[in-house]
Amino acid sequence: MLLWVLLATVACAEKQPNNADVLTIRVQVANDAVENPFTYSHYVILNTPDNVIMGEIKKVQIIGGNIYISDNQQRSILCFDLHGNFLNHLNRQGRSDREYVRIEDFEVNPDSTICVFDSDQKKIVMYDSNGNFMNSLHSINGAAFKMLKDGLIAYNRGNGVASVDKDTDQLFFNYACARGKDVEINAVPFDDALEGRRFFWGQTKNFFFEWDRELFMSSMLNNTIFKISKQNGQIEPYVVFDIENGSRVNSSGEELLQFADDVMNGNSASPPYNFQKNKRLMMIMYNYNLQPHTFVYDAETGMSINGIVSFNKYGLPFLPISYVDSDDTGKIITLLEPYDIPLFLNLAKKNGLDSSILEELQQKTNENDNTILVFNDWPVSLQ
Repeated sequence: MLLWVLLATVACAEKQPNNADVLTIRVQVANDAVENPFTYSHYVILNTPDNVIMGEIKKVQIIGGNIYISDNQQRSILCFDLHGNFLNHLNRQGRSDREYVRIEDFEVNPDSTICVFDSDQKKIVMYDSNGNFMNSLHSINGAAFKMLKDGLIAYNRGNGVASVDKDTDQLFFNYACARGKDVEINAVPFDDALEGRRFFWGQTKNFFFEWDRELFMSSMLNNTIFKISKQNGQIEPYVVFDIENGSRVNSSGEELLQFADDVMNGNSASPPYNFQKNKRLMMIMYNYNLQPHTFVYDAETGMSINGIVSFNKYGLPFLPISYVDSDDTGKIITLLEPYDIPLFLNLAKKNGLDSSILEELQQKTNENDNTILVFNDWPVSLQ
């Protein structure tokens, strides 16, 4: 039986004495299954025409009433309405000033301008909502970016990606804020033992997360969530996630590399790889024992839930997309592929769950085989 756990004793929060605005959450690893605190809202099937192929989804952004998907295999950006109806797609591969070689990251501005970060050519290419070229900006290397005010661009450099610059004043920082090629801020240093390495735990990673006009950043092998000013790009700690059996993130050299190996092998708890929040609650996901763990914290009461969240009462899996950097719907989204539905359906029936939604999805996906987004609502509180 799944247990609902309110962990006032497992997680304790405190303000760091040197910075009254930084919250430290101390967490013990919990391998128990916990009841899903998020409630099912609805699903959206992403319908594409026969001449548009959707391969590997790398990122989802929901803004201005549309769903935008970046496809890592096809190197394109697909646009759907909130019902999953296909609207258009952008595919402008090439080496001209108006094209991109790869999509390292993308962002859609509130005016529907689509910005594509091409790390290979160190540029950001901008298109209107119809895919027409608008502008091209110089960039630096990175794994993700966010457009800030007055031409400033924030970059998450993804543990070692900066090393390809071969520029000593830009090495060994996870965060940079630049104007064109000129770096104005370097922050969040990482150990030089990690040069040239990338670490990804979970299916993907939300380097940036934006909610209610506030911008946050997570960083691999770092247990701190940072907050970034959209006005000037300044970065400061926001939440320190101090987890038992994962404290070696503050180590260096060989010890840090051993910690990374232990995380990859399931012997140590990983730092956060997925951070999302609303006005009252925050969700942090970490890995331990090769399984995703979910931690939900109520900032008003200090209560929390911590453990393995597998399915909801309908047998739908709970695997939040960790690369949703902004979402107008304010919901938690799980990606569901049609070929997985028979397995989940069998498990739901075996465990006596309500399988009606999975049965409905199986019938619909037998007709079109398209990817599904499952939307979940945040709990009101953890009381």
